[in-house]
Amino acid sequence: LDEVIVQLSHNVDCSKLCTKLHPNHAVSHFTAKHEEIIAATNEKQDMAAYSFELKNKALGDKRVSYYKLKLSGSTVSSNMQNLYDRAKKIFASWKVQGEEMFYAKASVRKELTDEERRTYKEQLFKALEAKDTNYYKDDYSGKTEVYYGFTKKVKAYIKEADGQKTNFQISFTYDEVNQCTRIIVATPFYNQPF
Repeated sequence: LDEVIVQLSHNVDCSKLCTKLHPNHAVSHFTAKHEEIIAATNEKQDMAAYSFELKNKALGDKRVSYYKLKLSGSTVSSNMQNLYDRAKKIFASWKVQGEEMFYAKASVRKELTDEERRTYKEQLFKALEAKDTNYYKDDYSGKTEVYYGFTKKVKAYIKEADGQKTNFQISFTYDEVNQCTRIIVATPFYNQPF
């Protein structure tokens, strides 16, 4: 945890010779449960934030470690790439090879028509030279719609039940309270509530 805090406390303006430990607001937690140890640290800044969790769990006669690092920013930030590069170096030094998931959220201050949603979707698919793989629409209210696709521009992918490869998606959800359409673009898979 200390290594993550020290490495990720530097910002994009720091030189490689920078030895200053910047002020940070990271808070670490350590929990020991039956057959499991969890250590985590969370830090929030105006430019970007990170959370890191290290879980060591007993599986049968051996123990397995899981590393989960989440980087997030509320706007396009030059420090996001800096944090990403530093995080990659930390994992490389630990000889840990991970899987990456990226997602971006935005909102449009109105309810998009079916045609407008399709236009957003088609522009994204065209830019990624992608093909359609699946489609989902909420049966209850019809307010959530998701288009799934596959592109060779993204290496990672998941296999669906029918064996088809999928590695990105764009979703639209209308928020009636705030009267806006929330849009999420994710790769290779968005595994959280819309």
